[in-house]
Amino acid sequence: MHYVLPLREPTDERLQLLLFHGRYLLQGEESYLWRPDQLPALGKEVPLLPLQAPGSARYAAVPVGEALARELGARPVGTRELLLQEGFDRFSLVGQGSQMVHWYSTHRFCGRCGQPTALRGPRRVLGCEPCGVDYYPRISPCIIVLVTRGREVLLARHARHPSGFYSCLAGFIEAGETPEQAVHREVAEEAGITIRDVRYVASQPWPFPSQLMLGYFAEHAGGDIRLVDRELESAQWFDIDKLPPVPSADISVAGRLIQRYRNEKGGRKKRDREKGEEKWEEKGEEEKGDSPSF
Repeated sequence: MHYVLPLREPTDERLQLLLFHGRYLLQGEESYLWRPDQLPALGKEVPLLPLQAPGSARYAAVPVGEALARELGARPVGTRELLLQEGFDRFSLVGQGSQMVHWYSTHRFCGRCGQPTALRGPRRVLGCEPCGVDYYPRISPCIIVLVTRGREVLLARHARHPSGFYSCLAGFIEAGETPEQAVHREVAEEAGITIRDVRYVASQPWPFPSQLMLGYFAEHAGGDIRLVDRELESAQWFDIDKLPPVPSADISVAGRLIQRYRNEKGGRKKRDREKGEEKWEEKGEEEKGDSPSF
């Protein structure tokens, strides 16, 4: 709903706000959560975009203009920067707020008739009164896959990645595709190989701006790496114990896929002195630890 700040409601004390100016979160001296009474009276309506969170506290994302951002003296923090600082579990509320603000800012006008849209009560819906169309928050489903070949994993370096940084193959699911079909297509398009035994592992919302990442394992079936997609600068096989810099498991599902496979296949080298050759001795369950939860 649209409200005039500062809010004067019986539920104010349970309400905490995340303020966004464009792609940046506004952070105060101690926190990025704001109480309504911390904000100056603007004398105009602002949208409160409700967020879903456990517990009795209420949260809402609020897109604000440059004037309020300056008056608050808040520090603008990029959402990616915050993700790196907090890890994904603590970042999830901010990520949800970022997605809501992106949805609101890109659906201010009806795509059918061009008239302004308005929030429909406390629901997360933008509606057009003249033609009756409702617009809900949208997500873009993507697949991300770790292709494996025994103890080796296929990792790629995107053109926009820092030098030496590698990750899993990923791409958007096209209209009419299942996620599994998208996995086969993306691997063929980006690396020029075929795969088998596609297995779902985990998912993660990725608010840059509004993706839902579906994570998979797949086994190499045939073919040599042949870069087809110009977005990739490099793709190669890496031993699971000799990896380049990769995403952190605390931040992204790509990192969790890599960590989980390493846990499943990890071992320690042990010299077999009697036979004079090197072999792998699998770690005991007590040494492996639990697989990461998703």
